[in-house]
Amino acid sequence: MDNAILKAALKYINQGLSVFPCNPFPSKDGFQNKQPYLSFVPYRDRTPTEDEIREWWIKWPSAMIGCITGKTPNNLTIIDADSERAYKELQKYFPESYQTKIAKSPKGYHLYFKFFEGPPNSSRIMESAIKDVDCRTEGGYIIMPPSINLKNGNATPYKWLINAPVEEVPSSLRELIINSLYIGKLPDSKNGSILVNGSKEMFEFGRRDDALFHVSNCLTKGGMPASETYQVLEKLIISWGEKPDRKWIEAKIGSALKRDSKRFESMAEGVRDFVSVNSGKFSVKDVEIWVNSSKLQSNKPILMELGKLVKDEKIERLQHHGHYRIIETDFDAVCFDDIDIGESLRVRLPFGLERYVEIMPKDLIVFAGVPNAGKSAIMMETAGLNQSLADCWYFSSEMGRVNWKKRLSKYEGNAKWKYKFVDDFPNFVDVIKPDAFNFIDYVEIADGEFYKIPSVLAAIQKRLKSGLAFVALQKNPEKTHGVGGYQTLAKPALFCTIDPDFPGAIMRVVKAKNYIDVNPNGFFLKFKIINGINLRAVGTWMPE
Repeated sequence: MDNAILKAALKYINQGLSVFPCNPFPSKDGFQNKQPYLSFVPYRDRTPTEDEIREWWIKWPSAMIGCITGKTPNNLTIIDADSERAYKELQKYFPESYQTKIAKSPKGYHLYFKFFEGPPNSSRIMESAIKDVDCRTEGGYIIMPPSINLKNGNATPYKWLINAPVEEVPSSLRELIINSLYIGKLPDSKNGSILVNGSKEMFEFGRRDDALFHVSNCLTKGGMPASETYQVLEKLIISWGEKPDRKWIEAKIGSALKRDSKRFESMAEGVRDFVSVNSGKFSVKDVEIWVNSSKLQSNKPILMELGKLVKDEKIERLQHHGHYRIIETDFDAVCFDDIDIGESLRVRLPFGLERYVEIMPKDLIVFAGVPNAGKSAIMMETAGLNQSLADCWYFSSEMGRVNWKKRLSKYEGNAKWKYKFVDDFPNFVDVIKPDAFNFIDYVEIADGEFYKIPSVLAAIQKRLKSGLAFVALQKNPEKTHGVGGYQTLAKPALFCTIDPDFPGAIMRVVKAKNYIDVNPNGFFLKFKIINGINLRAVGTWMPE
């Protein structure tokens, strides 16, 4: 064997990655390999030296390259797709033109992302959504190219499929991962047994950091004081035969307290958003659905914030337990003779959809699409159709000006693009032009707080006067609403979804509030996209 793997290991440490040698051969039982030749724990705090790397590969010349995952030191979360089907499913959640580092392993694909909180360092993390998906993050490691796996008598290499910079995980993929984590089954009511996913011991070597945080997080959520949590973690470490590390324990407790604080703050903000954009009566369950709290162990943050709103006279409790009413004090008095019914706006929509719907001033129009299904193409087409009818502004959160110009240059018509394009702006609400046609491609929320999206849509609509807002949202496959939940359907006057339909795509009308003659709700139309910009209808609008 030549020294290609040694050269790669040296290259990785020069790039700041902490790597170490792993066994390429199977164990005597014929199954386990890829085990570290040495403990990689010390290399969470420092990168190996060149001398250490050379010494290791002289000692183990066939060693594979292991790379530490997690926040420190390499800032990596690896999503491991163990099958071709799983890899294709994950790619559906990549935005248009998105690219990150991807390696081909002997069995599947390793998708490299910058470290993100949430998923555990475990196998089969998404069984409820996508099978054959593992995660390598805090406390774990991954094998890197050009390592060669010698299992089953075969020499199978790891190869770079896309050797690009490591990027942040797409928000839609992160949401899918977090929302579909497979923890296991609840206790069986018949025999009292508990069936959990996987067979790995919780505190086995390589998983202890993640397990220690998990214990700390659970105890913190349960209300145990930090001093008592410290004692529990201390005894756990002693049970492993190790000397307790005060900094390690305090770091895990600190992370748990920080996460718990963020959880309370996030839930409280979600409750306030719910009250600000709704009216009338509601239940605690309605708020839980709004803020997507179904996976929380307790709704205590929601109840605490509702209590504060009652005290501030924003809402009042009803006799029926768990039910409230929003106190509304803002109103306008209008005389009947002063009401101007006005006319619908002259608007053009993709594939002649304006023949079926009436669009009024202040209307919100939403296109919710699966990644790479054609949201941006639909938005750009709509902006082009309306640029001669109104003052049009296109706000893009993912497509830079160069990419925008390149795509428009492939347009097959003779259009002169007159709408304004903006790719650097503070937020989605403040930039809205109240009397213009606004195109927002697309609404995304930092830190995966997708429950905020309905309130963002409501705030956008509130800013409008005589103008319109066309908004693109991400959408999960098989869903009829956008990322952000069912409440994304509340404010739009027109809501359409876009899904892949090989070799093209399909557009559906989910909600048309003001239809003209024929009710188009439930209508669909198939189409193709040429060069990322040119739309071709396949057939016409018809009921599904």
